[in-house]
Amino acid sequence: MDIAKRVKTIRESKGISVYKLAKTSGISSTYLYEVEMGKKQPTVEIISRICDALDISLADFFAESK
Repeated sequence: MDIAKRVKTIRESKGISVYKLAKTSGISSTYLYEVEMGKKQPTVEIISRICDALDISLADFFAESK
């Protein structure tokens, strides 16, 4: 799974900016941007915080779309 693409796709589908998602999840917008660009590999804790801010579960995040 491409975590970078998944974060960006879900964020964009919910109409949330990088800045707003970063602020809501408590991480820097620079770090989030680097995650979306594939330059940083987030920990499960960071992914969990992003999921909380996107109002989705970790299971939903990692579920393969059909």
